[in-house]
Amino acid sequence: MTALDPTATRPAQSQWLGILLVLIGAAAFGVLVVTAKLSYAHGSDPVTVLFVRSAGFFVLLLFFRRATGRPIGLPPTVRYLCLGLGVFLAFQTWCNYAAITFIPVSLAILLLYTYPVFVALATRLIERERLGPIKAGAVVTAFAGLALSLQVHPDALDPRGLGLGLMAGLGLAITVMLSSRILRRADSARMTLHFTASTSLCYLAVLVLTDGWAWPVDPVGWLLLLAMPLVYIVAMLCFFSAVTIIGPLKAATFNNLEPVTTILLAAILLGEELGRWQYAGAGLVIGSLFAMQIGDRRAKARAAATP
Repeated sequence: MTALDPTATRPAQSQWLGILLVLIGAAAFGVLVVTAKLSYAHGSDPVTVLFVRSAGFFVLLLFFRRATGRPIGLPPTVRYLCLGLGVFLAFQTWCNYAAITFIPVSLAILLLYTYPVFVALATRLIERERLGPIKAGAVVTAFAGLALSLQVHPDALDPRGLGLGLMAGLGLAITVMLSSRILRRADSARMTLHFTASTSLCYLAVLVLTDGWAWPVDPVGWLLLLAMPLVYIVAMLCFFSAVTIIGPLKAATFNNLEPVTTILLAAILLGEELGRWQYAGAGLVIGSLFAMQIGDRRAKARAAATP
């Protein structure tokens, strides 16, 4: 097993540090969604929030890479792919942040986290990759858990929110599949820098063309809005730092706790309450995410062991 996973040889302290970092990152991603919802109540809206989050993150990351002398440019073909990915990601992220204007944050995050199910189904249909019993069972369990989670008061089931939430999950699945191909030709930091640039320009174009700026109406709103890029860079740095310490598989597995932290934060800060069946459904969805990671790990182990 050590030969298959080089990170396994690292000291236990490093392993725990990597797990801690990915958990902090998962919590930070949850904070972003809840902060966005709170920002709406203080006068802002999804496009303005996303523009500030994306543009602020881009400026901070660009400054960091220039200050540390790290490369920024990419070959033309890869650069255009990253910029195109950013345009698509702008729409996908907007779907997620717009969904929470119609449905509870807890439901929106569960709909977003259907993306591993879409990835598994896409690889089965497009690349003819065998699902296996674990991943097939996880797909069924995820949909069953989602069905339970949607057993809430009818007023919470606005079809606009449900549609946007599912589009966000499907869009994230496409983003994951496209970015995995780009990462074969570029490192994650430069890819992120480029797609964040085009994402920011997309939001800016929408705001300028529609004159749709929605700035906060009080100091609390400004504090929430300006915190977005700072929290975002903490989330990204923690996750990618964890990847270098414990490897992508472990990092992705523990990052599946993001829905848990988001649901808890929504309950504490927004007063969102789910019934026992909804919590049971959320547990099934989150459990299916871990099962898919186990299935992926076993599939990679079998492929590595095959001569």
